[in-house]
Amino acid sequence: MLSERDTFLKWLSEVREETISNGAIVLVEGRRDREFFLYFGFPINNVLAIAGLTEESLKNIAKEMKWRCFIPLVDFDRAGRKYFKAMKGLESLCAKDLRFRRLLGELLRGRIKAVEDLRFLAERLRLAPEDLEKPTYLLSST
Repeated sequence: MLSERDTFLKWLSEVREETISNGAIVLVEGRRDREFFLYFGFPINNVLAIAGLTEESLKNIAKEMKWRCFIPLVDFDRAGRKYFKAMKGLESLCAKDLRFRRLLGELLRGRIKAVEDLRFLAERLRLAPEDLEKPTYLLSST
């Protein structure tokens, strides 16, 4: 069984790999959410803060940039649910990958509601960007 640190590191690493390898776009609410993912080496063009964007402008961006897949990682609160609903219009243009949102919800178990607060979890677990380059959860325990 993986430790909390390794579980979070694995999740973060897999989301980043999805953006790098498959061009998935991570949709977050605001600037601080976006900064968290950029700090951990996510491609700058693959993390979009959607606060202030209308559903129509979001669809236009998706069309113009030819998104194939998006990963909604908005807060687990009322505002996050509002943004999540606004993303419904994107489903006709590209695939929605909910795996990572579900896994994050399971990992956080209600302790953290705001995505921007993941930085506090990362600090507590002593995670740094270089940890994604040499993840400990891949090491065999023989």
